[in-house]
Amino acid sequence: MITKTDNLTQLSELSTHIAIIETTELIIENPNLKAYNAKLIEGLKGNFTSDLRVHLPSNTEMYEHYLVFGRFEDHIFKIATREDSVYQINTKEFSQVYNALKHTDE
Repeated sequence: MITKTDNLTQLSELSTHIAIIETTELIIENPNLKAYNAKLIEGLKGNFTSDLRVHLPSNTEMYEHYLVFGRFEDHIFKIATREDSVYQINTKEFSQVYNALKHTDE
């Protein structure tokens, strides 16, 4: 897995799917990641079902909304890079990235 991309354009190109999700059920937790069942809030790139399984960093929490850049592997939505693939909603970083993504769609 790539650690980090140089910019949002590279991250978007590396990701086959981009979405805002809500974590709804913790399935597995270890020091490096948490596996959740999650609900799709908004799909920004790629096709999604309304419910999905997702692997996120260990610093994520239940019932939170995240903007996630990633791809599906074996029916699991996995982050694209070790850093900068997950943004918690209602943060400055989320707003910057989300607005940049929406701006490129216009």
